Amino acid sequence: MIHLLTRAWKHVLTRGVINVVFGIAALTWPEKSVSVFLTLFAGFLLLVGLITSIGAWRGKRTRSGWAIVFIQGLIGMSIAVAVLVWPDITSAILLILVASWAVATGALEILAAIILRRQLEGEWMMILTGLLSVVFGLVIGLNPAQGLVTLAWLFGIYALLRGAGLMLLAWKLRGLRDWADERLIEESGA
Repeated sequence: MIHLLTRAWKHVLTRGVINVVFGIAALTWPEKSVSVFLTLFAGFLLLVGLITSIGAWRGKRTRSGWAIVFIQGLIGMSIAVAVLVWPDITSAILLILVASWAVATGALEILAAIILRRQLEGEWMMILTGLLSVVFGLVIGLNPAQGLVTLAWLFGIYALLRGAGLMLLAWKLRGLRDWADERLIEESGA
């Protein structure tokens, strides 16, 4: 799995940049209508889910553990499609979708970090971004009366922090690429 992640560092970086851009958009226009926020949110989930799934699929022959990352991408894309198919979705359902996505994504990231603990130095970055997702999901899921403007602010801050964490992780993974290649050769030759 470490080999998969080091090979996909550009995908991780792209996800981080997308998070930062979406975070800035959410913080800049928090008072926009539900439909604008839903469209932005669906686009964000679809793009991130697609990049995540493609990166996992490309690395499936290389190492085990690709399925966790692939499932994470599919969850995001599924929620994006649900939001686009039901444009008149209520804010309560939106909150449930956002909270579910954040908790599932965070839990899968924490699981991946635990699996990689022996192979990846600095796995705390994955655990931290995963915990951030879980906490965000729980906060908005347990407080549905917050309203969409508050949700937009919370999501904007969350996306900025998550994006920064993913960009730091990508930088770390980029530096571990040669090490992971050597480790893969050693494991296959042993």
